[in-house]
Formats: sequence, C-alpha cells, structure tokens
Amino acid sequence: MTSLRLLSLCACCYYLISSGPTFADDLFEKPVRLKAEGTIMDTGAAWGHSSPCIEDLDGDGLKDLMVGDFSGTFQFYKNVGRSDAPSYKDVGKVQAGGKDAKVNIYCCVGGQPRFVDLDDDGIRDFISSSYDPGTCFYFRGLPDHKFAAPVELKDKAGVPVRSSVKQKQDYQSFGSFYTPVDWDADGDFDLLIGCFDGHLKLRLNEGDAKKYAFAEENQTVDAGGKPLEVENHCCPVIADWDQDGLWDILAGSDKGSVTWFRNIGSKTAPQFEEGKTLIPQHAGNGYNQVVWNEDEIVPGIRAQIEVVDYNQDGKLDLILGDFNTSYDFRKDLTKQEKKEVETMLSESEKIGNAYSNQIEALREDFKKRYPGDKLFSEKATKEWSEEYKALKDSPEAKAFEKHDAEFVKQLKPFLASTHRKGNRSFDLAKPHGYVWLYLRKS
Repeated sequence: MTSLRLLSLCACCYYLISSGPTFADDLFEKPVRLKAEGTIMDTGAAWGHSSPCIEDLDGDGLKDLMVGDFSGTFQFYKNVGRSDAPSYKDVGKVQAGGKDAKVNIYCCVGGQPRFVDLDDDGIRDFISSSYDPGTCFYFRGLPDHKFAAPVELKDKAGVPVRSSVKQKQDYQSFGSFYTPVDWDADGDFDLLIGCFDGHLKLRLNEGDAKKYAFAEENQTVDAGGKPLEVENHCCPVIADWDQDGLWDILAGSDKGSVTWFRNIGSKTAPQFEEGKTLIPQHAGNGYNQVVWNEDEIVPGIRAQIEVVDYNQDGKLDLILGDFNTSYDFRKDLTKQEKKEVETMLSESEKIGNAYSNQIEALREDFKKRYPGDKLFSEKATKEWSEEYKALKDSPEAKAFEKHDAEFVKQLKPFLASTHRKGNRSFDLAKPHGYVWLYLRKS
C-alpha cells in the first residue's frame, strides 16, 4: 500500500514560477554556492539533497568538506587552501569497509554525516541518517583515517535506535536525522533525533564514553514550553550560536528555513527558548523553478545544515545543503518567448493545483480522523489507499493527466535539456543540490 507520509510529500510537485530571492540580510552576507576547483558543487546528478559536514578527513590539520546526497554516498572535498580561506578539491567518495560508504535513501533526504568519537578511542567516527529504515548508522573510525563498514546503532535491548520506538508501520521512522550531543554533561554522547514530521527527540546514552548503551525510549525535546518543531524534516546540529557557554540547537527544515533554539538552561539540564528564524523558508515549493539567469538562483528546500567558523573570524557561520528542480531553458529565448513560457506555466499551475489541493485536503482530513500514531494503523492505511485511488479517478486528476502530455509537448522546444527523455512533466526540470555558505556579518 502507498504510504500516507510519502504521498503527502509528492502532492506539491507541480508547476510553479519561483518568487524573488529572500535573504537574512541583517545577520548574513548574501549566500554563495561553494565550489571545488572552480566548479560549483552540485549533487543534482544524484537528485540533489546536499548534506554538508565539516571535518578534517585526512589529518592534515585543515578542515575538509564532506557532502552526503540522495545517492546515500558521501563526497570528500579536500581543503587545499587555508584554515581561514578554504579551497576545495574533489577527491572522490568516502570509503568504509573497502567500498563507498553508503546508507539507503530513495526519497526526500540526503545522508547527513555527523562526526563524534563514540567509543572514546581517540579516533573520530561518523554517524549518518538514512531514509529507509530511518535508523542511525555508525561508521567506526579506524587508524590512518579510514572507516569500518556501517552498523546500525541499537539500544541496550538490541532494538535499532529510531524516532518511533514502537512502530505500527515500518515507515514511521523513515527520514530521521541524528546528531550527537552530551545532553546531560556526563561525559558520553547521547543522540538527538530529528523527525520527519518536524519534531525533535532525545535518546539518552545510559552507558559511558567507551561503551554506549542507549535507552529503550525517546524523550521529547521542548522549546518555549511546547514540543520543539520545525516545518518537517527536522535536521538538527549542535553549536553555541550566541557564544554564551551553552550549546544551542539549530535545525534545517523541509521548506528550507533554519531555526535557532537558544539554550537557557544549564550544562547538565538544557532548556530551550522558542525558535528564532535565522534563514526564512524558500519562497515556493522548490520544484520546476524558472530561473532566467544565474544571479536569480537562491537556496532551495530540504535544508540540511552545518555550523562552523568558516573564515576563522571568531563568529559561527552556516553551511546549508539544499534541493530544487529548475528548467534548463535555451539561452537564446527572446523576451516574447519568455513571456509565452511564463503564461504556459501559470496556466499549468492552475490545473495542477486543482488536483494537488484535493490531495492536500484529503491528507489534512486523515490527520484529523486519525490523530497521532493512529494515522499509522492498518485501518487508516487501508482507507487512505482506497480514497487516494478514488481521487486518482476524479475529474481533476483526469484533467491533469490529459493536460500533462500536451504541456510537455509545448514546453520542450523552449528547453536546452531535460532531466530525462520521458514525456511526463516530471521528466523536464533538472534536479540540483547546492552547498551554500552564509557568512555572519561583521
């Protein structure tokens, strides 16, 4: 049966003309896309979802850049510049157990690496999220800057650590994000679990620094007196953003925003204020963007983030990985042809919205009918499959299908290239996954 969660994501993938750029002007310089050997980093060939992490991967004293993506693998960009002015060279895939380090992903996220010495042997390990099964994978660090094959992190009862402890459906923990933190300052690392629905959970380590033993249950992390939440796809990272001596939580989200949750507790008992937006959400749904020139490109959706003092000026900066799809228009289009394209897309958007709005209404209805974990019951899953099938036979769905083929035929002559050779609208716009640098202003 088709997952309610997966369908809720796919509902918005229709035609949309993107809005103008929005930047956090008061805090950051205008964001720029990072490059390797003069070429803009773009994980679009793997369906984007760039997932940055800064770490000295080869022990030369310079912080390198590791980027996960939709393929589930991790690219190693070696810093061949300086500590205060990084310059990157692509040296291939990160290896683990003698082959490409990899986690299983086929929807919605990139593999997000986070580094930690989980077994206190003096060698840095890394952990990564996955989409399916949504559990946390541990790549133990070995001598000579190598990594062991991944193992699934499990709790002290032998159950995989995941966002939904007692699952009614296998997909309940899909797309979770994990980041290490010494939550209670007891000398070992606990895990924060960013959930697909935007909430954040904590899994305490009841072992010690040398041998982890994760608790069998999660705890809910609150902010401002209620459960911490962002706009889906909670991708957390730990950093002392305001440099007050207490680590804070920053979180990326599905819609591209970044939120800061300030720690107002203590080192042994963290508490968090209500979130403050550092980066606003992307203006649009991130799909089928119209970009007439390079200067119009802005950060997209599915923000996966890293925090680091990038230029060694004493202020923490943000690195943001994203996802979008954009049409690759011919460079020689006239003003009149561009106007024709925009009219065509606007009309198509209306037809697409008529159908997608019905899907969204059905999704919201199901959330009311089946609150909380009841949404994952067999009864809810069965009813969703039946009602979604009926929706696909609706007049709006039939109108969309009929229009789709004609739309592709009309738009293709205006395009220089397409994502795939098919004759459906989703074959046209090309995927991208950039790595954006947001430098803090002086």
